[in-house]
Amino acid sequence: MSKLYGFNAATRLLEVVIEDSLEGSTRHRHETRLTGSQSVAGTMLPTSISHYVDGKPSFTLTISQQVFSPHQADGAFTTEPSLPH
Repeated sequence: MSKLYGFNAATRLLEVVIEDSLEGSTRHRHETRLTGSQSVAGTMLPTSISHYVDGKPSFTLTISQQVFSPHQADGAFTTEPSLPH
């Protein structure tokens, strides 16, 4: 199946992802739309993510607050090898 990504030429932000799926012998079109971009710590993030199946709304996630936290060294994602304890 194919997956298409639609970017806004003026803002260069991702606005839509379209994907076809096959369930049994039935083909479905899934479309995810990202709208209402706002700047958070210099990064543009969407304030709404909506998903449609065959043109019908499936869900909408509305984001009212976005925060970037300071880096936390938790050890789960380290590039250095871990030493035995």
